[in-house]
Amino acid sequence: MYIHNIFLTNIYLNMRRTKDNAEETRYTLLKTAVEVFNKKGFSATRLEDIATAAGVTRGAIYHHFGNKVELYKAIAIENKNIVNKETNKIFEANEDDPINAIISSFRMILNKLVNDSFFRDFEQLLFKTPLLDELKDVNNQFKDEIKEAIDKIAESFKKGKEKKVIRENADPEAFAVSLISMYLGFIYMSMINNDLLTKKNIDAICDSLLIVLKKE
Repeated sequence: MYIHNIFLTNIYLNMRRTKDNAEETRYTLLKTAVEVFNKKGFSATRLEDIATAAGVTRGAIYHHFGNKVELYKAIAIENKNIVNKETNKIFEANEDDPINAIISSFRMILNKLVNDSFFRDFEQLLFKTPLLDELKDVNNQFKDEIKEAIDKIAESFKKGKEKKVIRENADPEAFAVSLISMYLGFIYMSMINNDLLTKKNIDAICDSLLIVLKKE
């Protein structure tokens, strides 16, 4: 029985190690691919370019993703899941403070644009890549994400008006659209000169938004 248990334990550990290695390889490919796509452009990038940069064979990409389009889609989904997880945490933690929920999530996104290369590279890549034909699913996802973000901000904004902590004459949807448009402008600016998005500037921007939002 003892030997049998050791045998089963070794099988489990080997399976776990194999799974961990596979997940690590998959994430490495995602991170490397977004860097290469961002530098060379989606159309000009070959799977060989990504495999070489990641230090793996092209077969590893086929195994995990199948082709270049599916790899791009996987990056988009990974990016969305990470951001949604962090945003949901902020909104849940500030359920009774809608203004802080809006500003804190916006601050988090701007800081990710500065400090998270995976996030920044993909956000910039969306601007550079024609999301047509084979990438139309990513384009639809991007549209849905913008709509979801606008709805979430507007809903929190309405809660702030109900609590009488936001100006009564402020329009929730107009503010939400303005905030998302501002963020898209920051993505474009980060492509031109990322040095302008400093922590000091981000804090000043968010403080200014607080002044605009708060009821006098």
